[in-house]
Amino acid sequence: MKNNIHKNLSLERAEKKAIILLKAAENSYPAIGPTDIRCDQVRDYARRIVDLMEKKD
Repeated sequence: MKNNIHKNLSLERAEKKAIILLKAAENSYPAIGPTDIRCDQVRDYARRIVDLMEKKD
């Protein structure tokens, strides 16, 4: 994942930013419920992206 980050951003700083984003996501109010079809679509898109990235490597 570090390869996808801007080169001037250290791994330590990137991890700190990720923690901040995760905390913000935990404290945010969901716009849709976990059983909404859009959640399934996002999960499917995420799996497809991961598959494509693995094929690229």
